[in-house]
Amino acid sequence: MIKVYSATCLLFACLTLANAKTINKLSWKLEGSIGGGFESNIFKGPELFEEESLPTSTQSADTIDPRAGSGFVITRLQAAPRFRINPRNCLKARYTADFTPFFEDRNINEYDHDGYLEWEGKTIKKLFFSVRARLKYIQQRDSDKYIYGGLEKFIEPSFKPDLTFKINKQVSLKTEYMFRYKNYIIRQENDSTSVSDEGGHDFTEHRITLASPVMVTGQKSGPELVPEFSFWRRAYGDYPNLHADSIEYNGFPSRLYHYTTLQMKYKQSFPFIKPSFSLRMRWRNDVQGGYYNYYEYRLKGGCDISVGKLTLLEMDVSWRDRSYKERTAAVPGPNPELFWKNLDMGFGVSRRLIKKVNLKLEYDYRFRDTNTGYLRWKSDRDYKDHIITASIDFRIF
Repeated sequence: MIKVYSATCLLFACLTLANAKTINKLSWKLEGSIGGGFESNIFKGPELFEEESLPTSTQSADTIDPRAGSGFVITRLQAAPRFRINPRNCLKARYTADFTPFFEDRNINEYDHDGYLEWEGKTIKKLFFSVRARLKYIQQRDSDKYIYGGLEKFIEPSFKPDLTFKINKQVSLKTEYMFRYKNYIIRQENDSTSVSDEGGHDFTEHRITLASPVMVTGQKSGPELVPEFSFWRRAYGDYPNLHADSIEYNGFPSRLYHYTTLQMKYKQSFPFIKPSFSLRMRWRNDVQGGYYNYYEYRLKGGCDISVGKLTLLEMDVSWRDRSYKERTAAVPGPNPELFWKNLDMGFGVSRRLIKKVNLKLEYDYRFRDTNTGYLRWKSDRDYKDHIITASIDFRIF
């Protein structure tokens, strides 16, 4: 799979260069960040936790506290070359490396390698296109294993072509297709014993997106509205489906989901402030029986405020509300349908120290309220998390 995507990237580059007469401009951007912080709940553990409620095989006197907090260090380096081949074609690439070691346990250190190659161009008048091939290699905490602390590593290649047609100065139509494949490589427990995932959570995804950006006044600084529709199909490998009795759905061993999303985005630029807002509605259809069907809506808002020429304030808030139709909450007594509500908030301030060097302070708050009593559901259980970060961001060139 990796060889296929590498060959695809090379093909895009060759085709573009073959179509070019001269390379008019080559530019580079190299920047990075270094800092540290503290996270209050690194495994997203619930506030009310009793070890006795877990299976006997998972109980241990030396297990990590599921609500453990930890200090951490952050390092990032990003390189982004850009080739302006001719007035109609541009070839871009970017590679980002992140490394985040935690003081609580070195076995949950995280790293992220993310790179892409993109070809942007113009075919005929008012018709633009881009083709992007991307590859991620990630190691991150697996909070489903918070009772002992674990890792998950995976490779995620993707391929995304799109077309944009400018109807006039104010209105555009955009269509986009994306293929994504997520391949889990390994999972690791806190005793450093590594085991293969055996493809249980691997999936392939095909997504189509239609959008119509509207510049209300025809000016970049004016309000912009973007209605958007998306549909995608996600098929898992050997990941058993369940029905309402929480047993395997006979004859349909692997999960297959269809997602439908409607979204409206708004943003605008004023001299010193840039607000944004979006409303998203999403439906998931569990094709193999309906047990995992849900409806979700999300409200999200943000604002960037410039304070003089050296200081920038950033804030964002997001509220998500999800309700399942058949999946139960796994609580004692009659089980109601599962629901959860998520609140995410972030605040940041950035101050330029010298040319190309900024000091950044950030605070993030994560909160989920749910009606499940099953603590092993990492995506559905209650938790609160506070994250404080301080970093120096720099640009070399």
